[in-house]
Amino acid sequence: MRKRRHYSEKNKAARREADKALKTQADAMLSDPIAVAELARQVAATTSQKILRYSLRNNALIFKQAQERGMRVSDVDNYRGWRNRGRYVREDEHGLRIVAPQGRETANKPDNQTQPEAPGATVADDQNSGPDESIRFRMTSVFNITQTEGIEDFEGEAEEPAPVEDPVVELRASLAEQIERQGYAVTTGPTATVDHEAATVTVPQGQPVEALAQALASLLTAPAAEHRPARYARQDAAQDAEANDPSRVRLDLGPLGVARAELETNVDKAAAYYRVSGPNFKGMVSVLIEDAAEHQQLRRVRVIFGKDDGTERYPLREQTRTDLPRVFGVEITGVTVLAVDNVDGLDGYRLSCRRTRGGSAPTKTADRAAAVVAAIVRHYTTREDVPALWQSALVTAARQRERQERAEAAKLDAEIERLIAMKRDREASAADYRSRIESPRHNRAEITPECETDSSTPQLVLTTERE
Repeated sequence: MRKRRHYSEKNKAARREADKALKTQADAMLSDPIAVAELARQVAATTSQKILRYSLRNNALIFKQAQERGMRVSDVDNYRGWRNRGRYVREDEHGLRIVAPQGRETANKPDNQTQPEAPGATVADDQNSGPDESIRFRMTSVFNITQTEGIEDFEGEAEEPAPVEDPVVELRASLAEQIERQGYAVTTGPTATVDHEAATVTVPQGQPVEALAQALASLLTAPAAEHRPARYARQDAAQDAEANDPSRVRLDLGPLGVARAELETNVDKAAAYYRVSGPNFKGMVSVLIEDAAEHQQLRRVRVIFGKDDGTERYPLREQTRTDLPRVFGVEITGVTVLAVDNVDGLDGYRLSCRRTRGGSAPTKTADRAAAVVAAIVRHYTTREDVPALWQSALVTAARQRERQERAEAAKLDAEIERLIAMKRDREASAADYRSRIESPRHNRAEITPECETDSSTPQLVLTTERE
């Protein structure tokens, strides 16, 4: 295992200066529209979920350093990430420096309390925090896959994320999310423009990644005075809309940050669907009431990854469900029944969370999924439509139980008829044996001489005479 390096104060100062120079080079790249378009094309040529979800500034840092070293970037991770994937970083390899979140500071918390970020979180740009919240960042290192080797006799299952099938679509979604986090709405039009006053970014039809990257780069490099007022006004409007729109939910993941979900409800099937978009989690989670016919109030819920209407009690064919979540790039599936009053401290060990391609999900993936599920269940218990969902679930469960009980009663009727027939057969057999016991001449043996025979010895003939 690679030993942790210890740096002197002089080395630390030199590292800070080098990191500052790297940031300056990245900003220079983001200020050049041609360089930004080329950067977007290089990122879109990879299939790495991590690279495609990095912020534009981090990708500028990565590809700028790789270009200087003559390195072709295809997939990156930190020390721990590569070890979890069954690889190790070679000795004397120098990492690619990026910006990573170190903690979150909120203005309305006493003493400017800091909430630590989860290690390995996908990095957003350092201008993506809200007006009442700031994220502390630090420089850290990641390594390209060409800087690693496979671990011999690796124990356990390597946590290898699945490659992205359509990198352009994934990058387009990432860039659009980063623009929206800046407080701007993405629209389509004949030409690419950025309107700070209206807080809108217009790109040509189809949202080409080059145009989205250039628009985002212009926001990141523009003076704060130009776009931050509009950004904050739009964020306030979005928060007001979220507060007044019951279909939009804010999920508090504790130290892992905040996720948002769009709600969809099917009262007839007593199903609630949460389409979640948050830190390293994207996809749908279905919630259905469990055991409604057995209790007088909401006690347990069934949580299903993906969209499921509860047609099958415990679906085994996950491929029939849609919108399966991706967590840290791993597509997951599973069904878990949880008590609504026992989700605090929920972790991946208590959660049914598997890869869609088979095998248990990595611990980090399962724990992140558990945090999202716990937040969803907590919100579910506060919904105003829970009584209506409960009543629908009760009726559905009662109908199912009625059918089950009637089927069991029919089985018992058939069993009773079979037993009665068996009883009659036994009684008839018993009567036959009784008649044999009570008969006065049941069996008799006789010796009958044979008159017409050459032998002088009488023959014994056994005859049986029945009454």
